[in-house]
Amino acid sequence: MYISRSLSIQTSDMKSSSYKPLGTLLVVLAFGLLCAWIFILWQSASLRTKVEEASAQISEAAAKETYLITLKKALIDARESVGELDRRFVPEDGVPAFIDMFEARLSSSGSKAALGTVSLDDPAEGSHIRSLRLRVSGTGTWNEAMALVSSLESMESLLSIRSLSLVSSENDSGKKTWGVSADLSQYVLTKQE
Repeated sequence: MYISRSLSIQTSDMKSSSYKPLGTLLVVLAFGLLCAWIFILWQSASLRTKVEEASAQISEAAAKETYLITLKKALIDARESVGELDRRFVPEDGVPAFIDMFEARLSSSGSKAALGTVSLDDPAEGSHIRSLRLRVSGTGTWNEAMALVSSLESMESLLSIRSLSLVSSENDSGKKTWGVSADLSQYVLTKQE
C-alpha cells in the first residue's frame, strides 16, 4: 500500500505543479494585456489632446486667414481710393503739363477761349496742398459757351469753379455772342519731405 500512496501523492503533485506554470503564465498574460490596454488608453488620450490642439490651431489659422483676406480687400479698396484721389490732384512738378492739357481742352471746346492769368498760392501752414488759380475768358455762340462750361466741369481733376459769368452781346451784324469769364482753382500737391 505504501507504494500506491506514494504514487498518488506524486500524481497529485504532478497535477498541481503542471498547473502552476500555466497559472503563472495566465497571470503574466493578463497583466500584460492590462498593461497594453492602459498603454492604448494613454496613447489615445495623448492623441486626442494632440487632435484638439491641432483643431484649435486650424481654427486660429482659418480666423487669421479670414482676417488677412478682409484686410487685403480693404487695402485694395483703399489703394484704389487713394489712387483715384491722387489722379485728381496735380503734382507740383506736373503744373506745366496740366496747363498744356487745360489749354488743349479750351481749344477743343469750340469757343474762342483763352487762358488768362495763372498763379500758384503758397500752401497753408503744415499743408502739402497749394491752389493753382486760373482765369479763363472766351466768346462764342450759346452752344460754344455751354461747351466751354461743360468742358470745365467735366475735367477729371479737382478743378473748382470759383466764379462764372455769362454776358450776352450783339455784334454789328446783329448776331448774338456770349462772353464767358471764369475764375478757377486746381489743387496742387507739393512734394513731401
